[in-house]
Amino acid sequence: MVGAALGPVGGAVADRTDTIGAADGVAAVEAEQVDGTLSLVSGSSSDGSATVTLETDVEAVAGYQANVTFDPDVVQVESVSGVDMSDPVVNVDNEAGWVSFTQSQATSTEAPTLAEITFDVVESGETELAFVADDSLVNNESTMLAPELDGTTLEVDDSGDGLPGFGPLSALAAVCALLVAASARRD
Repeated sequence: MVGAALGPVGGAVADRTDTIGAADGVAAVEAEQVDGTLSLVSGSSSDGSATVTLETDVEAVAGYQANVTFDPDVVQVESVSGVDMSDPVVNVDNEAGWVSFTQSQATSTEAPTLAEITFDVVESGETELAFVADDSLVNNESTMLAPELDGTTLEVDDSGDGLPGFGPLSALAAVCALLVAASARRD
């Protein structure tokens, strides 16, 4: 299955040994449970955006699919780009709060950082970034693999007032102080 596409899947996940791709006209494929984790890792946050990386400690990864949910009232996906693999094919629904992305290649990579998701901050708050287990897998050069899934919580601050380190009220107080100081110089 070199370069096999990982498509949407159905069915319940109990032990992460899944039958995937069982849809009309698509043959079912068994995903083998594997030691290792597919993880979302919080990165930097600034100027109204936040980044999260998709990483795995599974060895010999030649492809992956991830479906990640988020609170669209807190963040929305701006972009998804490849890190140790090429840019993925991306499908995003910011209204419903999910992003699905996939990539594969002919040869494997050892424990790669697969992709980076950049979120736009909509409102200050916290959102759980969680995997849809049925739709989140990796593959080596011949087998679909079902690693353990590890989401994260993303805390963001939308104090995008153009003044780094200042919230809206502090920024207003700073501007008022500058106006008072400028007014005092005129007198």
